[in-house]
Amino acid sequence: MTGCDAASVGARVAAYRRLAGLTAEQLADRVGGGMTRTGIAKLETGRRVEVSTELLVQLAWALQVPPMALLFPLESPSATMVVGEQIDTVEGFGGWLEGVTPAGASRATAVANQVLTEYRSLSLAYSDFLASVHAGMHLRLERSAGEISEEEQEASDNQVRGAGRAMHRARLNLESLHTQLQVKYNDG
Repeated sequence: MTGCDAASVGARVAAYRRLAGLTAEQLADRVGGGMTRTGIAKLETGRRVEVSTELLVQLAWALQVPPMALLFPLESPSATMVVGEQIDTVEGFGGWLEGVTPAGASRATAVANQVLTEYRSLSLAYSDFLASVHAGMHLRLERSAGEISEEEQEASDNQVRGAGRAMHRARLNLESLHTQLQVKYNDG
């Protein structure tokens, strides 16, 4: 697999360490577990031949980045990766790397899963919106009968507005995905 060797991980550690404004010694202190400045230097310069899963997770935590950012060349989405017999870009393997699609799934499967996820999100947001509107209507009736306070009514109205905004965001995400798919698959 391209880009997952200790030297590549070390290069990413060095880049993220610099971005965080940390010295090798400060990073070693954050990692703990007996890690030293020299250990960090060996990793960053490719002189360390192995990186354990435990160390990878500790480094990611210390740098405040996802472990995937150290393991895979996410900074280069068009970089080619070889996994088993499949050759694709980092972006092409994206769904699998994120755990969204099974290994070896086609891009069409990944896109279909992404669309399905967005539709589910929109459906849940719509259900929440309808439930909050329904509850809000009941509260308005109770308010007109003097059974609830103005503050309770305002809280209900805020809940309806929040649910409406969530539904709007989900709809925009779905529209954005639709537009991206049109551009990607109509032009390609």
